[in-house]
This record gives sequence, structure tokens and C-alpha cells, in this order.
Amino acid sequence: MNILIVDDHKFLAEGLAELLKKTKKYSIAGILTKGLDVLPFLENSLPDLVILDLELPDASGTTIAQEILKKYARLKILILTMHKEPEYFEQLFNAGIMGFLNKNADKNEILEALDSIQNGNPYYGREIINEYITYQKRPLVNKNEEIRITQREKEVLELILKGNTTLEICEKLFVTKNTVDSHRKNLLSKLGVRNTAELVKLAIEKKLV
Repeated sequence: MNILIVDDHKFLAEGLAELLKKTKKYSIAGILTKGLDVLPFLENSLPDLVILDLELPDASGTTIAQEILKKYARLKILILTMHKEPEYFEQLFNAGIMGFLNKNADKNEILEALDSIQNGNPYYGREIINEYITYQKRPLVNKNEEIRITQREKEVLELILKGNTTLEICEKLFVTKNTVDSHRKNLLSKLGVRNTAELVKLAIEKKLV
């Protein structure tokens, strides 16, 4: 997977680039320190994924991300941010961002996020998703459509939202892989979605956890 890194802290960006290159699974398309340079770069060279700092000095990372996805709808974006406010998350999630990661994340979580996105699954950093789940648990008023899921399905769904793998869910809920797969299949069916990415998106939109 070819990756463009956009971060005004060049030292950090170069360190991240070295980390990714050492895995031999990722190549670096380039490093940009200015948000306004992103779209011109993409016109000449389109990577598989953009790692985008949300706090850029010359442009809003949120605006840059939205502009990227308007022009390149299938381009994957992983947001790096110090923000944990749910409003930031919700706005960007609705725009189609594949992942969010706190800038304090360790290298294992960074690689976990990239592996998840490379496999077509969204990834939301643990700190960020915990804040958002708390925010989404506020009671809904005038819900248009009630989606009924069991308590166990809700537990599985919450662990999926937190980025847990099937094996991790098994260990935390003390159930077998077949049981987790069955709950996941039921959730996909009840929500009328085809995959985990769509499941996560609809679960957040409907505030199911």
C-alpha cells in the first residue's frame, strides 16, 4: 500500500515514514507539511491512502479531507489528531473517512490501523471511539426507526466499534469464534448491511451503542 503522509511536524512525519517502510508492507508516496499542497500532489500521483494531520497551520484538515473525498471518493484517509471531541469524529465519519487515530498512539496501534484499513475495514483509535461511544449513548428523541438487537449483540457491536478482532471479542466475552461470527451475521442482517464497514457506519448513525 502506497501512503502519502501530511503533517506539519516534519520530524514526526519522517519518523512515521521510517516505521512504515521497515514493515516492507508499505511504501511512501511522499511527505507534505502543508495542507494546500495535498490536492495538487494528488493530481500527479494518487496513493492508496493519505495519513492526514487534522491540525495543519495553513488549512483545515477537515476541509482538506472533505475536498479529497469529493474528488477521489475511493481514496482511503486515516486522520491523525489530538482531538477527541465527538463533533470532529461525526463530521469526518459522515464524509467517509476510513479511520481516526490519536497522535499519541503507539506503533503497534498505528500498524493495526493500517492493516485494518488495507483489508477494507475502518479503524477508530481506542481513545477516540471510547469518547464517541459515550457521546452516542445519550438518549435519542424521535428515533425514526427502531432497530432491535439483543444485549449480547450490542456487546459484540461495541467491541467491533472499538476495533477488536474476532479473537479478541471471543476472549473478552468468553465465547467461541462461531458464536461471534453468528452475532456478527445477525447484526449485518438486522441492519441490512453487507460488511463491517457499513455495519460500523450505520451503528454510529443509529446510535446503537
